[in-house]
Amino acid sequence: MTPRQKIFMLDGDRMITELLPVLTQTRYSRIPLYSNDPDDISRVLHLRDLLPAVIGGQLEVPLFGLGRPAKFVPERQAVTETIASFRQEQQHMAIVIDEHGTLKGLVTFEDLLEELVGEIYDESDEPPKEITPIDGNRALLDGSAELRVLEEYFSIDLPGKPTDSISRWLLEKLERIPVAEETFDLDGLRVRVKAASGRQIQQVIVERSPDDAG
Repeated sequence: MTPRQKIFMLDGDRMITELLPVLTQTRYSRIPLYSNDPDDISRVLHLRDLLPAVIGGQLEVPLFGLGRPAKFVPERQAVTETIASFRQEQQHMAIVIDEHGTLKGLVTFEDLLEELVGEIYDESDEPPKEITPIDGNRALLDGSAELRVLEEYFSIDLPGKPTDSISRWLLEKLERIPVAEETFDLDGLRVRVKAASGRQIQQVIVERSPDDAG
């Protein structure tokens, strides 16, 4: 989630012609719009909706005229529930509010997927090292590493898609978010959670279960 103080937003009452230089330089494709009070976001400008107005010379129009109604989600709503609402409404961004309706931040569909199954990396991002051997029997794995990495290291076959992330595999097996330093045996392996947030598994240490080690 992008916190409130870091949200790039614009005054929706201002004319397109005033903000055209800003709009053509921004890296964002969706921009929250407010009226008078930056905490009162009500619409979102999709930059693709700006092009017809520019081509048609309709520049003396307030940004609100092109904005779409903003989607709002509660701060404490479960990630899975929020993802489901995004898909149902075909949304890619929402404004996060608390129980009093106060603006807390902005969340995108990618943010939600990162929280659920680990980091999603753009081509320009440098991914973390997927696996780091500790000794002959143990390895440190990033939560975003694919299951096949674990299978290849231990020369085993695991139930699940080889392209699923370690985080997804564990979440589906456990049906909950484990806490850091929690240890459990799973599919012939002993897994210790090295790092986890409230919504995702970031790193695990994996070794063969004692019963299967020999």
